[in-house]
Amino acid sequence: MAKVFSIVRILTIIFFFMALLGMYYDLNLYSKGLVIYFDANQKPALSTTSNMVFWVGTGFILLLNGLAVALKNLFHALPRQALKTFTPNSDFWLKDEESRDHYYAVMDTWLMTFIGVLNMFLVFVVLKMWRMNRALKGEITEYRLLTVAAVVIIVFFISYIFVRFRVKKYDVV
Repeated sequence: MAKVFSIVRILTIIFFFMALLGMYYDLNLYSKGLVIYFDANQKPALSTTSNMVFWVGTGFILLLNGLAVALKNLFHALPRQALKTFTPNSDFWLKDEESRDHYYAVMDTWLMTFIGVLNMFLVFVVLKMWRMNRALKGEITEYRLLTVAAVVIIVFFISYIFVRFRVKKYDVV
């Protein structure tokens, strides 16, 4: 399952770059400026260059996904004692080689899914900025739904992994 979500994570990176390149190309046809949001009078309140958004977005997505892969590898390299300190029910999850394989499968799947969902969230942020710049209107309050969604996603994924390891079952249906 972790391999499936790793592929999905890679697909979300591709979606991100498709959206980012589409926005970059489309908005550079009209101007070099990119408005993050407009004020109440529909004047640019916060703007930057499309080059800045492109390179910061590219760097951020590569850094985020690079850290995810590094974290995944770190979990596999940690000794059993270190894993016991932060794993609920570690006596169940880390008792033998088969249990550890299930533990790593759960961690890898969770991490790749979490990063894939964050990648898709960033796709929606890019699409929102692109739409605002195409329409030449939109206030910062339009990002409210995306902000709430980000908080809900992060809280859900962080709480899920703690709840998941409290369940003494390898497969939860």
